[in-house]
Order: sequence, then C-alpha cells, then structure tokens
Amino acid sequence: MKFQFEAHLEHQDEAINSVINIFNGIKTRNGVFSIRKNNQISLFSNNHGISNVILNDNWQKDIALQNIKKIQEKNMLDISNTIASIPTFDIEMETGTGKTYVFLKTILELNQKYDFKKFLIIVPSLAIKEGIIKTLEITKEHFKMLYPSIKYQYREYDGQSLQLVWDFANNNNVEIMITNIQSINKDINIFNKNNDYLSGDKPIDLIKNTSPIVIIDEPQSTASGKKSIDAINELNPLFILRYSATFKQRKDENLIYKLDSIEAYKKKLVKQIKVYGIEIEDNDIPKYIKLERLDIKNQNANIKIKCSTDTGTQIKNKTIRSNDNLFEVSNHLSEYKDLRIENIDFDNKLIELSDGQKVYLNVNNNKYDKAIKERQIEETIRQHLNKQLEIRDKNIKVLSLFFIDKVANYRIQNERGESEPGEYAKIFEKHFQKILWKEEKYWKLFNLNEAEDKTENIKKIAQISKKVHDGYFSIDKKNNYKDTKGDTKDDKSTYDKIMKDKEKLISFDEELAFIFSHSTLKEGWDNPNVFQICTLNETKSEIKQRQEIGRGLRLCVDQNGERIYDENINQLSIFPNSRYEEFISNLQKEMIEDGIEFKKINKSYLMNQIPNLDHKSCEAIIELLHNENILKKDQTLNLQEYKRNEVEIILKNSDLNLSQDSINNILEALEKTTSKILDVVKDGRKQIKNNLKKDVINSPEFQKLWETISSKTSYCIKFDSNKFIEEAKKNIIKEIDDNKIQEAKIVTTKANVDINKDGVKGTNIDIVNNKKIDSISSLTNEPLIDIISDIENITKLTRKTIVQIISDKKIIESILKNQETTKNLIIEKMKKEKEKLMVDGIEYQKNGELYELSLLEDKLEFTLDENYSIDAKSSKKYPYEYVVVDRSNIEKNFAKDALNKSMVKTFIKLPKKFNIPTPLGSYNPDWALYDENNIIFVAETKGSTNENDLREKENKKIKCGKEHFKSLGNNIKYEVVTNLDSLLRKSQGNENE
Repeated sequence: MKFQFEAHLEHQDEAINSVINIFNGIKTRNGVFSIRKNNQISLFSNNHGISNVILNDNWQKDIALQNIKKIQEKNMLDISNTIASIPTFDIEMETGTGKTYVFLKTILELNQKYDFKKFLIIVPSLAIKEGIIKTLEITKEHFKMLYPSIKYQYREYDGQSLQLVWDFANNNNVEIMITNIQSINKDINIFNKNNDYLSGDKPIDLIKNTSPIVIIDEPQSTASGKKSIDAINELNPLFILRYSATFKQRKDENLIYKLDSIEAYKKKLVKQIKVYGIEIEDNDIPKYIKLERLDIKNQNANIKIKCSTDTGTQIKNKTIRSNDNLFEVSNHLSEYKDLRIENIDFDNKLIELSDGQKVYLNVNNNKYDKAIKERQIEETIRQHLNKQLEIRDKNIKVLSLFFIDKVANYRIQNERGESEPGEYAKIFEKHFQKILWKEEKYWKLFNLNEAEDKTENIKKIAQISKKVHDGYFSIDKKNNYKDTKGDTKDDKSTYDKIMKDKEKLISFDEELAFIFSHSTLKEGWDNPNVFQICTLNETKSEIKQRQEIGRGLRLCVDQNGERIYDENINQLSIFPNSRYEEFISNLQKEMIEDGIEFKKINKSYLMNQIPNLDHKSCEAIIELLHNENILKKDQTLNLQEYKRNEVEIILKNSDLNLSQDSINNILEALEKTTSKILDVVKDGRKQIKNNLKKDVINSPEFQKLWETISSKTSYCIKFDSNKFIEEAKKNIIKEIDDNKIQEAKIVTTKANVDINKDGVKGTNIDIVNNKKIDSISSLTNEPLIDIISDIENITKLTRKTIVQIISDKKIIESILKNQETTKNLIIEKMKKEKEKLMVDGIEYQKNGELYELSLLEDKLEFTLDENYSIDAKSSKKYPYEYVVVDRSNIEKNFAKDALNKSMVKTFIKLPKKFNIPTPLGSYNPDWALYDENNIIFVAETKGSTNENDLREKENKKIKCGKEHFKSLGNNIKYEVVTNLDSLLRKSQGNENE
C-alpha cells in the first residue's frame, strides 16, 4: 500500500502561493563561487559551488514588502511595515493539515519559478527529522509527476558525513539537506570545526557560501534559545521560512499565512474531536483525593475531593490545612468519616491522611487510579472495536494510541533479561478478551467462527489479545527499555520502527492495532488512522494535550492510500485521565499560550468574517466599538454593554456608511465570539444520536419534497473564447494601469571566495545585461517563450489563446519592463476570468442518478445545545428529532420559524453529502422546504442577499446551485434569503422580495 497525495488542496496551495508571491517582480539567478584554501584546490576534485542569489540592491525589499502586504491582506492578516535584515516568513498550519508536504512542495515551486537550488531544513529532534525523510521517500513519485524536469536530492546530515556537505555545496541540482539543531548549534559540533577532509575548511563555510534558504520546522522548539537562533543566522540564509502550528513568539518575522486549529476544524481539514472525560460517580471507589497544589507560603494545599451535593456526589476543589476534618470538607460524605489531614509534607510533595495513606502531588490515590486506568483502557478498546465494525467495509483500518510515562507500566524485564507484560498490558488483555468473548458482533473482525466450540474460541481470543497490541519504546545497548524524551541516540530504534512501518500499520495484513508509547511519539510522528487516543500518564504529562491530539488529527486513508473526507468517519475520540471540563480548560490554556486568540475582535477577525471589508474599514469599526465601550481593552466583547438593537443603531448612525446587510454581518461576527471557545471539541459522553422519524420521512409531503430535489446532475460549460480573450485582456490592462510596476534588471552574479584562517572573504561582481526583445511577435525570443510556457502550465489555456491575450502593446511593454510581476498578474486575471466565464456558461443536465434517502442516515452525532440544536421531536414537519444548525443566529431563527409557521408543510437541513458538482468544488445548499402553496424551495441562508457582501467564491457556487435546480424542472425555486419570511413572501407572488 502506498499513500496517495493530492496536488492541489486549496489550503495547501494558499500556503505555497503565499511564499511564492513574495518574489513577484524580483529577479533571481544562481551564483557561482570558488573554494580554495591558500590558493590550493580542496581534496575533492570539484571546486565550484552553486549558491542562491536574489539580484539588485538589498534584494529589492521595497518590492518584496509591497508583495508581502498584498499577501497578508488577501490572507486577512495584520500588515507588516518592515522586513528583517535576515528576511523571515512564518507559515502557521494546524497539525494534520499537511505542513511537511507544503514546505517540500514549496521548495520545488521556488526552484521552478526562481531557480533557487539550496535548501536546508532544520528540525528540533530525531523524530521530526525521520518524519520528514519518510515524507520525502513516499512523495518521490508524486513530485516526479508534478515536476518532471526538476532533479532533486535530499540528504540527512547527522554530524558525520562531510562528503554530503561538499555535494550539497557543489551540485547543480536542487539540494535538500535535513539536520537537527543539535548538530549545528555548538562550537564542538563537527559542523563548526576545521576539518582536514575539507582541506582545513569548516563545513559551515561551505553551507554559508550557498546562501541557503533555511526552513525551520517547529521553531518554538528548534529556535527557542539564543544559541540556536545565532547558529541559524550564522548560516547566511538568503531568507528563512518557519513552519509550525504553535508559534510562541514573533518579533521581526512576517506572518504570511495562517490556518489555526479552529479554522482547520471548521473546514473539516482534520478529524473532529470527541472527549470522553473521566467522571467520578462510583460509590465503590472510596476516599477519592487528588493533591493539586501545595502552597508553602500559606501553609495549605489544594485538593480534589468527592463532596456531597443535593443531586448526589461531585468532585470539587478544596483548600485544606493540617488537621482538617475531611468529613466536614466533603460536606459530610460518609466515606470520609473519622478521616483527617495528618500532615502536609512540602519537601516530599505529599499529604498524609490519618489512616496512614499518602497522597502525592498530581497523582491519584492508588485505589482510584487503578480503577480509572482500567476504565480508560476498557472504553478505548470498546470504542476501537465499534469504530472498526463501523468502517471495515469501507476498507479502513482503525488504530488506537495509548500514552504512558513509564515503560515499566506496560513492559518489564525479568532477571533473565526477558520481556514480560506490565500492568497496563495485563489490563488490556483482560478487558479485550472479556469484551470479545461477551459480544459476538465483534467476532467477524477477527474471523472467529460462531460454530467453533467454546474452548477453541477462548484460546483464539487469548492469542488475538496478545497480537493486537504492542509498545514502541527505546532500547539501550544492553537491550533494556528506556524512559526517554525522544531526543537520544537510543530512540533511533523506536523511530526506525514507527516511521518506516507507517504504511504497514494501516494495512489489514498487520494485526497490530493498539499502540502503547512513551513520549517518543510526542512530535514528529502521526498516523492518519489513529481514531482513539488514551492518556494513561500517572503524573501530569510533560506532553501538551495539543501534541497528544495532534498524533491523530490527520484525515484517515483506506487500504489504497486514498484520503477519506467523510466527516462521519473522521472523528477522533480522546480518553484523558481527567474530566471533560478539566481537559477543555487545559487545552484552551495551551492554545492561548500558543497564540490562538479566542474571542478577540480585531482587524483580522472582522476581515475573515465579513467579505469585502478592507483593513481601513475594519479599523474604523473597531475604533467605533471601542469608543462606545462595546469592545473592552483586551479586544473582547463587553457583554454588559452589548445589546444587539442598541449596537445596530450605533452602527447605522455612524459615519461609516454601512449597508444594513453589512451591519447584520458585523453583529453576527460579534455574537459568534460569545459562544463556547472550543465548540469544535465535543463532550463524547454528552453526544446523542439525532434519530430519524419514520412517520415524517414516509409522509406524502416529505416524499414529494425529496423526490422533487433528488435528481443528480452533470454539467458542461459553454465557453466563449473570443469573449474570454477580450475580457481577460481588458482586465489585465486595467490592472497594469492600476499598479505601477517597477523595471527589473537582469543580472548575472559571480562570486570569488577565499577561505582562510580569518574566515570567508570575497567580492561579488554584478554584470548587468539589458537585453531587450526587438520583435514580440516572434516566438523565438526567450523571455516570451518562458512566459507563455509558465502561463500555459498554470492556467491550462492553449498557447494560441495566451498569445492573443498578451499581444496587446501595453501588456508587451509591461512584460519587457518586469516579466515576473507582469506574468503573475496575467495568470491571476486569466484564472479569475476563466472561472467567471465557466460559471456564466455552465449548463446542468440530469444524469440518471439520485441522492438516495439513505443520505439522511449519515447524520452525525451532536452535543445537545439549546442555542444550536432545536427540539423537533413533536413536530410532524422535520425528519429528525432535532434541527442542528451551524453557529449562526440566522440559521437558528430560520429553523425555529419553519417549525412554528403553519405555511411550512415540511423542511430539511440538507445533509453534508447532498453535494452539487461545480467547477469550483462541490456545493452543499442549506435548506429544502415545501410550503402550503405546494411550492418547493431550496434556500441558502446568508447574513446578506447582496452579492457585494458575499465572497466571490460563494457567489459563483450560488450561481451554479441556481442552474442545477433550474435544470431539474419541477418549478423548484432556489433563493438566497436572510430569513424565512422573505422566502415565504416569494411563495405569495412577491417575486421582488
């Protein structure tokens, strides 16, 4: 089995283009440098190196800064005003969205467009290095198909091989070197010492002269200290690209792309998360106490303890001192009777109870701890088996991952040096056998025969229980298992197994499905088919919850390596050793520490939420809200002052000239920040199924509604080439007139470098070549051939069409003035005009297929929430027990009105799989409705019906949706509305509503 990769996922293309577009209009060429030692050629035969070069003074930072501002505005980020002396650009991508693939493809794009050849990837650990090397291996064929003319080599530098350093500097192909920061950030590193194999030169000197493009993976770990930052800067980078999901700090770096956790979850780019927190309700687990904090200054401690309440027992935080009576602390819970705090030991970080029990900081008392671990393991096994039962016929294997902090809890070595099961392994096998024996529905997963006699099946289940789980731990030279942090040489054995067998793990041919691991899997490793993560740590984990979750966020793949996008399947279940509320609180804290701004209302947020608002308008709106005390100093909504009607009046009466639709959008954006911070993380124990109501589905009204809208279509496009050429040319010329494009010079650089004991000395000689194109009509001119080929490759238009468009005198003059900037401008306008004409000329026809009623059975589980799940159990109109809407008051109000208004016979929120094909990707409409006048409506609910207030892509998909339903006939009315009343008025003949 091989992983399959998709070449043009939208979010990945956006991240790649954000880097590529920095250099629009900036000329680049390879530089050549000579390497000599005291005028003697080095020991290696070739003495010419190849370097990256950006031409013109100060690499045209004024042009680059303008490009960066355009990129940031497009990506709705804060605008930069400067570029650092070593230009550094940040690309923020949530774990599991393809960060490694993105920066590898960016390397090839930078070579294809700008001829850059030297790339150095620096990582914080062996694990991440192995992960990148693995990705380079499995993407080799994929990238060869995308970039057949690019030859690239990748090399792993581990502080030993100096030949590869020489090859990196001298070869004329694309060179990618991967190293961990520990190999280059110390004076004692071979990398920084003179070496006889290099004629006395230092390896770093060879690297410096290539002016490498440095890619830093996980900079919060790789470049967290001064020594590491200095070591990276000493490499003489042409520029630096930093990739991470969790940037901790940003000084002079320019953020050019951002896809944070919340956006990734909303866009369904990662698995949806359900947390099954541990709730303490069992009365057979006595005297639960957990020591949370010790306060030596005030001579007290904070504990968690079961307390008596009106509704039963509940875990609460309490502050205690020596001699406190726990019966009173627990509100007279009988199990704590006659129990008191004997001593608070601040030195050993524990409290002693009067019955002799010792409770250590952040460790559950032993009786309870074992019960929790058993429950976690049992529930993880059950969830795993249920998931595998659910998706096996879809050819997807399920994996579960257990985090532990002591290898000895899972595997021990006896006196003879033999490996034996530890406590967790024994608990796992006990519960696995118990579940499998009692519940025959799981037998088919393991080819167990119901006809077998009982004794035979017991033996088989026992054998299976030992084969389906294993531990991935580091082994030292004496073959002993080690508790390591994932950054030692002994960890290599672990990485070899987990990195190189990633494909094998998700094959049904491999029995292993439950993985127990120490902290070696905290970063650098993930597997798309991890569906359950269970944390069995005894103490507070050093691994962040975000890192643990990250091991299973990636969308799953089937046995062919194909990515699966079904959100019903892509759900990650977390079994932490804490309650849901505690888990969420810690996760939220971590995300805030990592720079994710919850509830903040700033320019970036408003631009992201409200189409067609520029930075200036957002600034004015924010200033107004601050002045009216609607926004607090910390940029959050002042709930005491926020009254929707009053804020609406303030916005109307302002000098901002806002339309009513824009005001509605602003109010919606403000109100979104009042919802739960982590709505994307569901409480697994509170999720319920949204059951179908057969009486509604079988009703004549609903059958009529579904029959009317259920035909699938295919589309064809009538494309007017002459109109396209005319419009594209007109828009390109307008853009050239609107943008003052600076002239670019074509320069070839040669650098002669002398390396001696004093370091590196040399001079750069710039040779200016002002070659002009005399006849633009001649296709023998190299610049024109280049630009036509580039445009053809990206736009997929014919050469004839491209030549007809760019043959205008004004466009030619702009190409001659600055080929790179003009080329990118031409490509952008051609793509936009092509999309527009494709949508304008689209025609749909029924293809004989149907959206089956079985789509309704795929409805997701949901968390009951009175704000966004409306009870419809008693309604005869809606096919589910609840109407579940997006986090939008518009949808909520539409659903409530549809349930209550007698004019509506039946309606449905269309399932996610009700997808209409369009040239811009699939489109899922919001609602279908059948009214008392026997009119079938399909409705898209938006904050505004004005096209100018919607994003360009939204408008185009809406046009396609309209054409699709028009092709079905049946008098279906497709409408974009803000509320139900405006839709129903159309039913009464008010077509202009």
